[in-house]
Amino acid sequence: MTRPVRILSIKIKNESAKITDNFILEIFYEIKEVVEKNFDLKIIYVVSSNDENIDQELEYFQIPSGKLGKFKMILNVRPPNYNKICVEDIIGMGAIVIAVFYQEKQLISIGYYVHNQYCNLDSTEAGEEHKSTKYSILRNILVKEPRVTYFSHVFHDQ
Repeated sequence: MTRPVRILSIKIKNESAKITDNFILEIFYEIKEVVEKNFDLKIIYVVSSNDENIDQELEYFQIPSGKLGKFKMILNVRPPNYNKICVEDIIGMGAIVIAVFYQEKQLISIGYYVHNQYCNLDSTEAGEEHKSTKYSILRNILVKEPRVTYFSHVFHDQ
């Protein structure tokens, strides 16, 4: 089965950062077959493997499908809204998923584990909001072992 779109690589430019920082992703992809509609790219933050209802869709982008070739996108993706996540679920493991859809059917899922942990900061490193506690939460994206899943889909525009 020919796939009209293929993710060639993803570089996460800030794999270690404060949890309030945006995710910066550089995505290299290839359009191998022109199809009628654009592809949808969703960035999803998975808070817990036990409850997908608390997952957050961080951003939505369209990948143009009208031109063959290899392309690059640089995405600046907002962080999750931590006000909607209980404190116990912020610290520890989560995931960020880059998902590609065509006509609302998922084609590709690429997931990276995210490890959030407290980090002790000295007063020169701490921002104004952290000076009183001297603690900040840092995220580390485990970029070396992404989980890649391809889903089958029939690509005949009707």
